[in-house]
Amino acid sequence: MSRDEVKYYIDHMDANGLLNLCNDINEWKYKYGKLKPDCTLNHLAENLQYWELRDLEELILNAAHEKFGNLVSLLIKSEPSIYIK
Repeated sequence: MSRDEVKYYIDHMDANGLLNLCNDINEWKYKYGKLKPDCTLNHLAENLQYWELRDLEELILNAAHEKFGNLVSLLIKSEPSIYIK
Protein backbone atom coordinates (compact mmCIF):
# COMPACT_ATOMS: atom_id res chain seq x y z
CA MET A 1 0.00 0.00 0.00
CA SER A 2 1.06 3.56 -0.52
CA ARG A 3 1.64 5.89 2.43
CA ASP A 4 -1.59 7.77 1.66
CA GLU A 5 -3.59 4.55 1.66
CA VAL A 6 -2.03 3.48 4.96
CA LYS A 7 -2.76 6.91 6.45
CA TYR A 8 -6.39 6.69 5.35
CA TYR A 9 -6.68 3.19 6.84
CA ILE A 10 -5.21 4.25 10.19
CA ASP A 11 -7.25 7.46 10.32
CA HIS A 12 -10.42 5.38 9.99
CA MET A 13 -9.57 2.63 12.48
CA ASP A 14 -11.82 2.04 15.45
CA ALA A 15 -10.65 3.37 18.82
CA ASN A 16 -9.78 -0.08 20.23
CA GLY A 17 -7.53 -0.93 17.30
CA LEU A 18 -5.78 2.42 17.52
CA LEU A 19 -5.35 2.02 21.27
CA ASN A 20 -3.76 -1.43 20.78
CA LEU A 21 -1.30 0.05 18.30
CA CYS A 22 -0.44 2.86 20.73
CA ASN A 23 0.18 0.28 23.46
CA ASP A 24 2.55 -1.59 21.14
CA ILE A 25 4.44 1.61 20.35
CA ASN A 26 4.72 2.44 24.06
CA GLU A 27 6.10 -1.02 24.85
CA TRP A 28 8.49 -0.82 21.90
CA LYS A 29 9.85 2.64 22.66
CA TYR A 30 9.67 2.93 26.44
CA LYS A 31 9.44 -0.52 28.05
CA TYR A 32 11.20 -3.29 26.12
CA GLY A 33 13.00 -1.62 23.24
CA LYS A 34 11.68 -4.11 20.72
CA LEU A 35 8.40 -5.26 19.25
CA LYS A 36 6.89 -8.56 20.22
CA PRO A 37 6.62 -10.79 17.13
CA ASP A 38 2.86 -11.24 17.53
CA CYS A 39 1.98 -7.62 18.38
CA THR A 40 -0.74 -5.66 16.65
CA LEU A 41 1.75 -3.30 14.99
CA ASN A 42 3.58 -6.19 13.32
CA HIS A 43 0.27 -7.68 12.17
CA LEU A 44 -0.77 -4.30 10.72
CA ALA A 45 2.53 -3.92 8.87
CA GLU A 46 2.19 -7.42 7.47
CA ASN A 47 -1.46 -7.02 6.47
CA LEU A 48 -0.83 -3.68 4.78
CA GLN A 49 2.55 -4.78 3.36
CA TYR A 50 4.01 -1.54 4.72
CA TRP A 51 7.25 -2.14 6.61
CA GLU A 52 8.33 1.42 7.42
CA LEU A 53 7.70 1.03 11.15
CA ARG A 54 8.87 4.54 12.09
CA ASP A 55 6.51 5.95 9.48
CA LEU A 56 3.68 3.76 10.80
CA GLU A 57 4.47 5.02 14.29
CA GLU A 58 4.12 8.63 13.13
CA LEU A 59 0.84 7.93 11.33
CA ILE A 60 -0.58 6.05 14.32
CA LEU A 61 0.40 8.71 16.84
CA ASN A 62 -0.98 11.51 14.65
CA ALA A 63 -4.29 9.66 14.38
CA ALA A 64 -4.28 9.06 18.15
CA HIS A 65 -3.67 12.76 18.84
CA GLU A 66 -6.63 13.58 16.64
CA LYS A 67 -8.93 10.91 18.06
CA PHE A 68 -7.92 10.98 21.74
CA GLY A 69 -6.70 14.56 22.21
CA ASN A 70 -9.75 15.68 24.18
CA LEU A 71 -9.57 12.61 26.40
CA VAL A 72 -5.89 13.18 27.18
CA SER A 73 -6.58 16.81 27.97
CA LEU A 74 -9.44 15.86 30.29
CA LEU A 75 -7.32 13.27 32.13
CA ILE A 76 -4.40 15.63 32.62
CA LYS A 77 -6.64 18.47 33.80
CA SER A 78 -8.52 16.26 36.24
CA GLU A 79 -5.46 14.65 37.90
CA PRO A 80 -2.24 16.29 36.64
CA SER A 81 -0.10 14.78 39.40
CA ILE A 82 -0.65 11.31 37.94
CA TYR A 83 0.96 12.33 34.64
CA ILE A 84 3.45 15.02 35.61
CA LYS A 85 6.17 13.72 37.87
